[in-house]
Amino acid sequence: MESLGSPFYYRPEDYRYTLRSNIACGWWTGVIKNNIQILRCPEAAITFDRKGKLLSVESADKYPIPNEWKDDPTASERVVPAWATEFDFAECPIRVLRFWVPEHSVGIEDMPDTLAEYFTNQEVFLAESGLEVEDVESWQNSDQFVFSTSREYWLNNKGDVESS
Repeated sequence: MESLGSPFYYRPEDYRYTLRSNIACGWWTGVIKNNIQILRCPEAAITFDRKGKLLSVESADKYPIPNEWKDDPTASERVVPAWATEFDFAECPIRVLRFWVPEHSVGIEDMPDTLAEYFTNQEVFLAESGLEVEDVESWQNSDQFVFSTSREYWLNNKGDVESS
């Protein structure tokens, strides 16, 4: 898998993004012991403190996902892997600060690269992208963000996938 390039942000550093489990996309969110937030995605298991600051990035292999979780949105209530029991995992949305872990190809940025180019290389954006300034403004007003994990997903401020 190719690693991520540099992220683009326009929101303040203390802005918190909401992520929620999405079985179709292959990630799960929740809380474990000591009020630690966890994101288990295909590439890694990432923990955050209650304020959303990234604490650790570990191999996803340490947190295996049961097949039932991949097929049934309610399965995490019935089928509990050893790690979920050990760490008292409770599935729920999490709120995190921006993070970028290129070696695992996972992170958050404020807008897709094609729109960010308006700020990073305006001449190319206007000449080659086929997009307009209004597209950038519309994105900013939408309160969406980009979550990258094996591919790019556009999420709304509630953590729901809007597009991929």
